[in-house]
Amino acid sequence: MYSKTLINELMKAKKYNLQKQVAAELGLSRPYISEIYSGQREFTDETATYIAKEVGLDPSEVLLELARARAKSDTTKAVWDKLLKEHRNSLHAASVLGFMFLSNGLYYCA
Repeated sequence: MYSKTLINELMKAKKYNLQKQVAAELGLSRPYISEIYSGQREFTDETATYIAKEVGLDPSEVLLELARARAKSDTTKAVWDKLLKEHRNSLHAASVLGFMFLSNGLYYCA
């Protein structure tokens, strides 16, 4: 059901009112978009990556979320949850480190 979130994000970013606008942008049929929106399908990795770039989301995180949504068992979903948490923690640590360097004047300008 994560692909529905991606549709909503794309609609918000592009100021679309209709799912047919999403379908046209992605080169997909309106029935296919309806199936995705209703939770019957998920986007391909390629389409999800395209949307992530268009709306300013981290493609890595989007692909992890999509894999979690596709998982069939609770065990597999738990593995994806763990990977998502690790990914988010690493991004948070990197941003904190970057902030520390910038606030202490430890940055380099060429």
